[in-house]
Amino acid sequence: MSDDKALPKFKNPPVGEVSLGMRFQAPNFSPVHFGLFYKKIEKQFPKIAPLQFLPPEVVLPPDYSADQLRSLQQNELANFLGGGQTPPIRLAFKSQDEATLIQLQGDRLYFNWCSESDDYPHFEHVRNGFIETYEQFLSFSIENGFGPIKPTLSEVLYVNPLPNRSDPADLSAPEEIFRILNSSLNEDWNHPLYDIAFNARYKLNRPDGEFAGWLTANMSSGYFQNNTPKVSLQMTARGVPIGEGVEGVLAFHDIGHEAIVRNFAAITSKKMHALWGRIYE
Repeated sequence: MSDDKALPKFKNPPVGEVSLGMRFQAPNFSPVHFGLFYKKIEKQFPKIAPLQFLPPEVVLPPDYSADQLRSLQQNELANFLGGGQTPPIRLAFKSQDEATLIQLQGDRLYFNWCSESDDYPHFEHVRNGFIETYEQFLSFSIENGFGPIKPTLSEVLYVNPLPNRSDPADLSAPEEIFRILNSSLNEDWNHPLYDIAFNARYKLNRPDGEFAGWLTANMSSGYFQNNTPKVSLQMTARGVPIGEGVEGVLAFHDIGHEAIVRNFAAITSKKMHALWGRIYE
């Protein structure tokens, strides 16, 4: 991104989960290889949990039609599953406190931070965790004869519980959280808002102006088990690596992270910024 303004910062950002990852050209994985990789990281990530398999994804510029995209995705899935060499398995390897985890699928690798507390360790911590995970997986791949990894997609994901984990959301006034929403009651409508959702998508460009990928913001509301309201904002940046190897993946991670932080500040209200302790430089 080319914005010269300082990146928005908050003393207490409402972050519940951050994930950095990539999709790569699938090697000839078998179920045995998941176990072998686990043995390599078992001391750091002793817990294992199955996750839903993720179908192949592609990142295309806006001039692709919906039919072209659908056809390409179907071909990608057929190629991925062709021959039955790569099983549709996705596993999470979790740390003892479950605050960090690695996700592994036959064509995907992610490093996640997630916590029930509001103590987010910031992006650099998660970025370093992804780099270490990538290096471990690269070593594993070479040791098992798969050769170097060829990344094909780069991804950054943030999940934000709003206003934060400790304060329930007031769904009757979404404009208190988001600048782009308003549910003011008037003589034509006097029923309070019960729940709400929105999806927004933004095109991302590289520093040279070329298409880099997409940023999506998905907001949904609901209720905790104790019937208090909650709002979750999930922001995902997905794009093609900008260069070869891990450097190309990280280059898009940096663009995606900046886009998420700037967009988050742009669509949330100044009242929330004060609650989260925005720092103006």
